[in-house]
Amino acid sequence: MRKHNIILFDLEANPSPEGYMEIIEIGACKVTRTKEEGLIQLDEFNRLVKPSINKKLAKRVTKLTHITMEQLDKADDFQTVIEEFVKWAGDNAVFISWGNDIDWIDCNLFKNYIWNAPEMPSINLQNIYDIANHTPSQTGLMQALTHLDCEFDGEAHTALDDAKNMLPILDRYYGQTCKRINKMYPNC
Repeated sequence: MRKHNIILFDLEANPSPEGYMEIIEIGACKVTRTKEEGLIQLDEFNRLVKPSINKKLAKRVTKLTHITMEQLDKADDFQTVIEEFVKWAGDNAVFISWGNDIDWIDCNLFKNYIWNAPEMPSINLQNIYDIANHTPSQTGLMQALTHLDCEFDGEAHTALDDAKNMLPILDRYYGQTCKRINKMYPNC
């Protein structure tokens, strides 16, 4: 079996008038597991994305993320950022998010007419956590960290900090995650 590049990622998005979530930030960290230290971060990726559909940022989004339209106006478009993200992730990458963030990527690929994007094998860590803990509804990232006696490090609702804070959860549920990766992506 080939070794996977494990990518923990999070997205921030702005609701579009059409009702879908337009990605405005991608944050990620590349991790590996060592026998001595468990999971450790190797590298990070953090980019803002210039909106192509909704040129107005919702006040609620600015309040949560502290991202401004002025910052987004200076950012690269979605196609440029997603290509850089996939290249940074490397070959044999498995993308792990808290929730179904990969669906937002798929929707944004479609809305931006990007038909040649590479496959992005993905795992929903929130789902693994909820199944392992028999929770009746989706658990928030902060709540899961509290349950594991971990504190959130950084600022919530910033994509990179949210991605980094998945690390202790992935470390705790690493076995279940690897089983899911190998079952869902045997040729990956």
